[in-house]
Amino acid sequence: NNKTVTFKQYEKKLASIGVLLKARNFLVFQGDVESMARKNPKELVEMFENLSGSADLKEEYELALKAKDEAEQKTIFAYNKTKEHKSERRVLKEQKEEAERFHNLLQQRTTLKENYFLWLLFHIHSDIQQRESNKAELQESLEECQAVVTEKEASLKKAKKEASKARGSTSSKDKLRIKLEAEVDKLQPSVIESSEAIQALKKRV
Repeated sequence: NNKTVTFKQYEKKLASIGVLLKARNFLVFQGDVESMARKNPKELVEMFENLSGSADLKEEYELALKAKDEAEQKTIFAYNKTKEHKSERRVLKEQKEEAERFHNLLQQRTTLKENYFLWLLFHIHSDIQQRESNKAELQESLEECQAVVTEKEASLKKAKKEASKARGSTSSKDKLRIKLEAEVDKLQPSVIESSEAIQALKKRV
């Protein structure tokens, strides 16, 4: 169209229709086919990239690839952090549940100990009351025995006086005296046994 343009503009225009000057994809020169046949896979890839124009996008592609790798690393890091947080929350939850179980067991132990001591105090109190009751009964029995002994001793004393006054006068009084002495002797073991029982109870209480 007889319009003057720069080489760069001309090259850009040709590239827009698929003609790449650098890649020489519009002409096949002598020896090109043989040269292509001798290329290894890596060199063929580079040649195809030049022919297709993707080589010009290599820097941009590498930057995008780097950005992708960094994004993937960040995603993996965030995922691992999330897993760590979940694991920490699970451990904390288990520790909390274990602490609650331990606290409940402590409360149960305290309640059992309180109930046991209350039961023990109740039985100790009941035992003391029983012993006090037994002591009172024995004391009453002792007093009765002592009263009987006193009465018999008084009768014996009186009988002895009468016997001394009328010694050998009648056999009936001698029999009465002997009978009273026997009754007194018979009561003595009961009095001694009751006294010993009371003393033992006093020591135990």
